[in-house]
Amino acid sequence: MSAFSKPARLNRGSIDMTLGNPMMQILRFSIPLLLGNILQQLYNTVDSMVVGNFVGSGALAAVGASGPVINLLVSFFLGISVGTGIVISQAYGAKDFERLQKAVGTVITVTILVALVLMAAGIPLSQLLLRLVNTPEDIMAESTVYMQITFGGIIFLMLFNVLSGIFQGIGDSISPFIFLVISCGINILLDLLFVIAFDWGVAGVAWATLFAQLCSVVFGLFRINRTDAPIHLYLKDLRISKELLKVILRLGIPSGFQNSLSAIGNIIVQTMLNSFGTVIIAANIAVIKIDSFCTMPMMTFGSAIAVYAGQNMGAAKPGRIKEAVRTTLIVSTAISILISAFLFFFGELPLQLFTRESAVVQ
Repeated sequence: MSAFSKPARLNRGSIDMTLGNPMMQILRFSIPLLLGNILQQLYNTVDSMVVGNFVGSGALAAVGASGPVINLLVSFFLGISVGTGIVISQAYGAKDFERLQKAVGTVITVTILVALVLMAAGIPLSQLLLRLVNTPEDIMAESTVYMQITFGGIIFLMLFNVLSGIFQGIGDSISPFIFLVISCGINILLDLLFVIAFDWGVAGVAWATLFAQLCSVVFGLFRINRTDAPIHLYLKDLRISKELLKVILRLGIPSGFQNSLSAIGNIIVQTMLNSFGTVIIAANIAVIKIDSFCTMPMMTFGSAIAVYAGQNMGAAKPGRIKEAVRTTLIVSTAISILISAFLFFFGELPLQLFTRESAVVQ
């Protein structure tokens, strides 16, 4: 029997945002999404904290030196995945599960192809890319190793982000959070094992992150094939729907360009800072990590309102969207003011989580 010949049921972890109080639905969706985003950010943050405290500021700078370059290469594609989330949320809101299934197959296939290209190009070009951003010679070797290992596992990073977008598109922010709880725990344990026990240094945190991201993808694929809604992913589903790909690109390319411009700005800043030496690089990396956590609540509301709007547009209920947008803007502004006040008066406290070297903290 075909998956579409029986009545479709909604995934038990999903939220139907076309019904109920808008803000309560957004909060129900946002809380596990926010916790999941925090855990995902902990991947590289834990890497930085471990090498900064157990190896030194040079290793901390080496881990961070490759970040802006890799972010530029993947940010455009991850921005396009926003288009995927919109298509999926609209299909889910309209209960068009056949279109939903085709969208899942299309985005996974495209992700695998793009990731393989980035992997094949990124590994041999790692040192060249680092030289283009003025990476100091004293951290070049460690930075190259970290970047090459990261490129080797970039397919897992991209697949997990896409799988998370699929679950979020159907209103399920709990499943990605569970995957991240498990994989983040694996990452932390392997970071400590590889760096402290095995003394692998920068390479140790890179391998730990790669393996943890692989676990995330395995958990995600296992879950997607056992969801109550008729979305599954088997080898036969790995094909591209040209019609859906055009829609995804049309919706996602603006977001991809936006992400790319932000990443280019970070590279320009990083290139200038790299000429000031290891202490400044390490300090900047710590600040970037803290900044990413501080902006996360607002970014989470942005993701939530996108799914909310997609579902309600798919269900032909545009009137519910305006109220939700207004309320989330107010809440996001209040949160940003509180965070800014805390950092202004107590900014040294979070910096000391990365290093105790007074020059770096100052």
